[in-house]
Amino acid sequence: GFFNEFQVGDRVSGRIVRTTDFGVFVELREGVEGLVHVSELDKDRVERPEDKFSVGDVLEMKIVKMEPADKKIGLSVKAIQMESDEDVVSSYMHDSSEGAIALGDVVGKELSKLRSHISESQAEASAETEEAVEAAPAVTEDPVEPESDDVEEPEEAEPSKD
Repeated sequence: GFFNEFQVGDRVSGRIVRTTDFGVFVELREGVEGLVHVSELDKDRVERPEDKFSVGDVLEMKIVKMEPADKKIGLSVKAIQMESDEDVVSSYMHDSSEGAIALGDVVGKELSKLRSHISESQAEASAETEEAVEAAPAVTEDPVEPESDDVEEPEEAEPSKD
């Protein structure tokens, strides 16, 4: 049966047969169902599985747990997503022996342009501020004096006697 043919780590696909608050049940083959726990449905948090998944949807999953005695199969969509993310990232890594170029080589020039654009923008903003300050009318009135320079010290509370 299923438990003899498959093991943890294998990729499987199946059709959702019901959704619950804690995940979705997927039929892997006739009479064999597995559970994709809500925490394994997506890399991003899923609050309500029924909002994102429907009965009849076909999912690509990885087997993350098998308990033949209890006939339980734990599945994960997230594990497949994480795996494909790793593939994307590793496609940007390189061995110098392959003559490939690194991501930094590709975006380096764009980053330099962006940095110089930011510096120019900051310089322009600074110059505009100086012009605005120079153009501001001079204040000719006498400054208003505060009525009293005396600052009252707060009275110290006497220690309470128990």
